[in-house]
Amino acid sequence: MTIAAHTSPGSTTGVAEAGHLARMSRLARLDLMDAVELLVARQALGSWNLAPYTDALTWISVSQRSPAGTKSGL
Repeated sequence: MTIAAHTSPGSTTGVAEAGHLARMSRLARLDLMDAVELLVARQALGSWNLAPYTDALTWISVSQRSPAGTKSGL
C-alpha cells in the first residue's frame, strides 16, 4: 500500500527513500526489503533496486518488466 502511495498515477515506476517507506509501513528496514522481494515473487512488482549511497528504493511495475523478467535485489 505504501509503495502504491509513492507511485504517481499512470506511472509504471516509483522511487522513495527506503527508510521513509519502512517507517510509513511500520516495518524494520530488513522486513521492508523482504516485503518488496515478496511483491516481486508474487508478480505485484516487476523489479526493484536499492541505491546504497542515497537509500533510494526504486521499483518498476510488472507491466514494464522485460518479457524474460528482470532480476531483482539489492
